[in-house]
Amino acid sequence: SLRTLSDRAERMERGDLDVDLSTTKTDEVGRLYAAFDAMRDVLRPRLADAERQNRRLQSNAASYSDTMGAIADGDLARRLDENVDEPVMATLAADFNDMMDQIERTIGDASEFTDEVSAATEALTAQTEAAMYASTKINEAAEQVATDRHTVDTVAADFDLDLDLDAKVNGEFGGAEDPAVEVDTQ
Repeated sequence: SLRTLSDRAERMERGDLDVDLSTTKTDEVGRLYAAFDAMRDVLRPRLADAERQNRRLQSNAASYSDTMGAIADGDLARRLDENVDEPVMATLAADFNDMMDQIERTIGDASEFTDEVSAATEALTAQTEAAMYASTKINEAAEQVATDRHTVDTVAADFDLDLDLDAKVNGEFGGAEDPAVEVDTQ
């Protein structure tokens, strides 16, 4: 009957392709049974193919997920498998791998730049340390000159000498190449 056929069609719709569609009827209802049976025979291999493809896709997706997880954890050398049966997955893998190659090159360039900056910083630090050392030595020499001048000024005052060291330092010899020391004899 039509009600029985309708119930069996609903079971097929839910995925039960093993329903009994045999009938002895030869009228229109019998032809409907035969049509549903033929449709089921066409659907079985297609559904089996779809299930196999779905399992392959799930397997590829799991593999891709594992690879992407390793990449996210820092293994930038990993790549997706491009040798898969599904063209869409192969294209996805190829595009992803190209992107990772570009990222790896960019990281390499950044690393080179970092190394160059580090080397320049080390050279600048060495030059700065040398300049600071030279500055310290100049300060020490200036302090020694000031101490020596104070000693000379003290000795000159003790002997009542007018050395006029400021004029000699500034090149003011009053035209004489080697001015004589003036001694106050009073």
